[in-house]
Amino acid sequence: PYDGNAVRLFPNPVKDKFQIIGLDGEATVSLYDMNGRELYKQTQDTREMFSAEHLHKGMYIVRVNAGDNAYSTKMVKE
Repeated sequence: PYDGNAVRLFPNPVKDKFQIIGLDGEATVSLYDMNGRELYKQTQDTREMFSAEHLHKGMYIVRVNAGDNAYSTKMVKE
């Protein structure tokens, strides 16, 4: 079952890679800058690490779509 309060990014702040905690299976992760521009979109198994190596230091919005469920949070890139 989906519990939006249990879904989180780890680690956060992020250096090179992050993982979605609290979801099993495939999800689409979209990354936005603070102006709402989509910078990145990738679908993969949430047990795998997502890359943040290409990002500059700063704050981003991460949106995770898994089936009919969606979750958004802020992510800090160090």
